[in-house]
Amino acid sequence: MTDAAAGAQGLTIEDLGSANGTFVNGVRQQTSV
Repeated sequence: MTDAAAGAQGLTIEDLGSANGTFVNGVRQQTSV
């Protein structure tokens, strides 16, 4: 699974390395990197 695909769905909790943000308990937290 790629970060792009996971970020697009916004439902993947495991996508903690997403460049778009970090998922916490299914909630997408925007991060400024």
